[in-house]
Amino acid sequence: MDFCYAMFVIFFSGYYLYIETSGQKFGDRARLGSPNLSGQCALRMFYHMFGQHVNALVVYMRTTSNGPLTRVANVSGNIGDNWIRQEIKVNNGKQPYQVVIEGQLNEHLL
Repeated sequence: MDFCYAMFVIFFSGYYLYIETSGQKFGDRARLGSPNLSGQCALRMFYHMFGQHVNALVVYMRTTSNGPLTRVANVSGNIGDNWIRQEIKVNNGKQPYQVVIEGQLNEHLL
């Protein structure tokens, strides 16, 4: 059974955020940004990437507001109807930084 949607779910202290892909078009991206962080950050998340619309879930880091993004982690493609737990460690020393999570749509839309 294939769904026409995909959710990228991020858990923060018992809360969650998701990016809905149904009804969107190829090339659409959605980004979730953290507040400014410093020191080492352990981003713990569960994600579900299932269906024909799934393309990629990318985690970036940037050191200035609206500055260039540096890729920290990447998952792509349909991984099946499974919830995957992942922990990503991010560190920029004592300099502040932001973590940005991006969901990207696949070109195979109806």
